[in-house]
Amino acid sequence: MTVKLWHCDGARSLRPLWTLEEMGLNYELVKMQFPPRFLHPGYTELNPIGTVPFFTDDREDRLTEMTESSGICQYLVDTYGADDLTVRAKKTIKNLDILIVESKQKSRILLEKINVKDKKILIYNDSSDANNRKGILDILKAGKVCGLISDAGTPLLSDPGYKLIKHLINNHVNVVPLPGATSITTGLIASGLPTDKFQFLGFFPKTKKDKGNFYSELNRKNITSIFFESSHRILQTLEDIFLIYPTSELVVAKELTKIHEKFLRGDPEKILNEFKLDKNLSSGEFVILFYMENISEDFSKADLLFSLLK
Repeated sequence: MTVKLWHCDGARSLRPLWTLEEMGLNYELVKMQFPPRFLHPGYTELNPIGTVPFFTDDREDRLTEMTESSGICQYLVDTYGADDLTVRAKKTIKNLDILIVESKQKSRILLEKINVKDKKILIYNDSSDANNRKGILDILKAGKVCGLISDAGTPLLSDPGYKLIKHLINNHVNVVPLPGATSITTGLIASGLPTDKFQFLGFFPKTKKDKGNFYSELNRKNITSIFFESSHRILQTLEDIFLIYPTSELVVAKELTKIHEKFLRGDPEKILNEFKLDKNLSSGEFVILFYMENISEDFSKADLLFSLLK
């Protein structure tokens, strides 16, 4: 058996070579300028698909065997906020074989801002199915390195990437998440609400049944709840919250990380009145943060609303 070992300039250890010799295995050392398979500072010696991949773990002086599949690098990027993109993410994008995106048009904006040209792009969005996921897996198995971005914000947070990543993990693909900006924690740390415990509830629901379940989640004591809302429903949602939780603490974060970023803080009535007075506030994307210190109050209005929702 011959193990092909890819060695990057600047690697901190050649320990795998000694270990392979101790195991009686033959190896072929291939030197490269940049490790295309896994973009992670802890990985030193790497193998392409079709060979036995190894890397050294700096925390322990031992050899670790990895999966036999190539990796897809999932990283976090706001298409309209290239300034928030990390240095690591920019390097990753430039060295990827293929970029998987929701929208070609929006992704081109990002690529232009970071001066990346002629990048091959594949579409994966709400309309994609099992055949699309299989096609991406086949590309990875062929030795290509792919990266996944969303139209705005963090991949997989209320976007269609979840099924793809689950499919890749189930087929032994190494998924490497790259940290970056997300509106959830960005809104939380500037909200002024407690940060020790919080829950993310996705988008505010549309159906009556789902709304009832959603309000039950909001009834948790002493925890900050975070959810998304769209421009055409923001006013109605604020009216519902005012009706059910008039004494709650509320923060509405509008257009986070963008030019028209704005925070509205206060009780539901105060924020609702601000939206009614300024119709321009209803445009854009919203992150709503909700907190109640004590839920044990009069729920007669809530009971009435729940009965209407049934």
